[in-house]
Amino acid sequence: MNRVLIFVRRSLDDPHTSVSTEHAGIMESTLFTYLSDLYFKAELLTSIVGGAALTPVPKAELTDRSKIIICRLRKNARMVRAFVSVDITDDETLHGIASVQEMLGLPRPVPASRMHFTLLFLGNLDAVSDASRALRRVRFSPFDVLLHGLGAFPSIASARTVWIGTDTAGARALAGLASDVADALGPLGLAGSAKFTPHVTIFRIKNRVMDIRERLERVKEHDFGSMHVCQFRLKQSVLGPTGPTYSDLEVYRSV
Repeated sequence: MNRVLIFVRRSLDDPHTSVSTEHAGIMESTLFTYLSDLYFKAELLTSIVGGAALTPVPKAELTDRSKIIICRLRKNARMVRAFVSVDITDDETLHGIASVQEMLGLPRPVPASRMHFTLLFLGNLDAVSDASRALRRVRFSPFDVLLHGLGAFPSIASARTVWIGTDTAGARALAGLASDVADALGPLGLAGSAKFTPHVTIFRIKNRVMDIRERLERVKEHDFGSMHVCQFRLKQSVLGPTGPTYSDLEVYRSV
């Protein structure tokens, strides 16, 4: 975090510093996601110009650009980081996933409380109620999904994310539900553009790339059991030092 603050101070308040578009994007993404969650939600204003951590900054010492950033951070702190999901809740299935996680022994396993299919990531919302009302219009029939096989992004030879896939019929049903969710949220500008690929993330291998071909060979076609999908959820994600914490904003049931 100190590196972020140093970068912010030098980039925003030094008139002789040139900030590239790429670095500005990284800076804003880091600021808005982490500082707003870790500082403003705790009602702490870290000194961006003055230099002393957790020391309020006198308004007279702030440059115009710092004032703009702080205003945007305060606004962002009031927003909700949200996504739409189908959660994995079956205890037997979760136990089977945990056993495979232990066998693989990779870093940063995803805990059972965070296992889900992401139907649509919404980002930071300032009008959760609008999204919630729109999702109530989604109508779908219950369906079954077989959790089957393992893979990795971007590849098993250079894995950063390890995931569980699904059977063909389950993938088709999840894709249909994801499409209905995107259609419902489209008028709010929340439809997104990423191609939907149904998967459940079980490892997030950050800050390193691993070749896991040999480890996955034993379980790449493993069946984790089937799950009955009769609801989806609008969820909040709060970032923290040990990973995100998820909570339900609303649950939508099948017809």
